[in-house]
Amino acid sequence: MDYISINKKDNLNWLGRYLERAYELGIYLKQYYDEMLDHKTTYGDFCTTLGIQNNFKDK
Repeated sequence: MDYISINKKDNLNWLGRYLERAYELGIYLKQYYDEMLDHKTTYGDFCTTLGIQNNFKDK
């Protein structure tokens, strides 16, 4: 069995963090996409939940 270098370990750590973020974002997108199609919530609410700016003025 070979050893993993420090750089490869660090890269795998960051890859795992980014995958976790993408997975969580996918969960939010799925939930809000369905609600936005049914007009239960708006894109502004979605942006507020994620803590990002809504740069669009209309639908």
